[in-house]
Amino acid sequence: MDYRIDNTDFSHITNIGALYAQYSANVKMWSFRAGVRYEYSNLKAKFHDGSAEDFSSDFNDIVPSAGISWRASMSSNFSLNYSSRINRPGITYLNPAVSITPTTLSYGNPDLSSVRNNAMKFTYMLIKQKVAFNATAGFDWADNGIAAVNFIDNNGFIRSTFDNVGQVRQLSLGSFVQWSPGSKTRLMLNASVSYDSYKQNGMTLKRWKKSIYANLTQKLPWNISGELMVMHMDMGPSSVYSYTEVPLKYSLVVNATLRRSFLKEDRLTVSLNCLTPIGDSGMKINTHIVNGSYTGMSSIYQHNVRMLKLSVAYRFGSLNTSVKKTAKTIENNDMIGGKSANSSGSGVGM
Repeated sequence: MDYRIDNTDFSHITNIGALYAQYSANVKMWSFRAGVRYEYSNLKAKFHDGSAEDFSSDFNDIVPSAGISWRASMSSNFSLNYSSRINRPGITYLNPAVSITPTTLSYGNPDLSSVRNNAMKFTYMLIKQKVAFNATAGFDWADNGIAAVNFIDNNGFIRSTFDNVGQVRQLSLGSFVQWSPGSKTRLMLNASVSYDSYKQNGMTLKRWKKSIYANLTQKLPWNISGELMVMHMDMGPSSVYSYTEVPLKYSLVVNATLRRSFLKEDRLTVSLNCLTPIGDSGMKINTHIVNGSYTGMSSIYQHNVRMLKLSVAYRFGSLNTSVKKTAKTIENNDMIGGKSANSSGSGVGM
């Protein structure tokens, strides 16, 4: 058996600089806000062993935001907000070094630009003593998403690279309500639905996506607290090539918990938790592959997804202890297709 080990002496450094500006004003019941961020990023990559040509990429991005809100009363508020963010391509997407197999050639694209994601959201909020309600309608879009590009060259090789050819549209509706009819009872409901559209090189994939989460907490006799949760989620599309669905009878899950604390300052807590699907003892996820030379479906089924758990926890120390925290932090979380734990290659960068 023949094998080969490839060693490459390679390094890359990214320098980032940014400027921020924001203006806000209040006029009676109205509030206005406008902001802008300029971000510069420079990536330099070197192949110290000469195995490939060095390359660099520069990004100059202006990221605006704006918002307006109207306080209709002391308990209700309407707002309309526009925001934008960028996803800079990481080294995996940019690296032009060619990886070769007997039938394929794959390489990055150093000419990629940052993905610009835009979001428009209308929100209504009502907060009263026993009821809190929030409803949102949103539209998100991106026209230059980074997507995988595959084609066959004149020599019959399948070439794989990346380009700013992805288009994403997402129309969403969401609501949140929390109701406390008494001092011992609290009911919460969070539901959302969206219609997602992905386009790329003449291919289109459009699907619905929905989720619901309900939670009931109740204080019971003998200082016992009870919690009942019902969850449902349908995942929808992730790119123009695939979408994921969870059949209804496999996606409804109930989680019930009884909890009681003992000793001084409630240091000892005993919990009994039960997790079970509704309608079936297992969970199933179907992933459909579409819009390519290969189409099909794969299923993941987990049998007997039922759980009964008894847990005991003891807390050491005092509840009065406080930890000093820094006022602000800086996170480099705009990059996609990189080689860090916080990076992700989500295809179109939404």
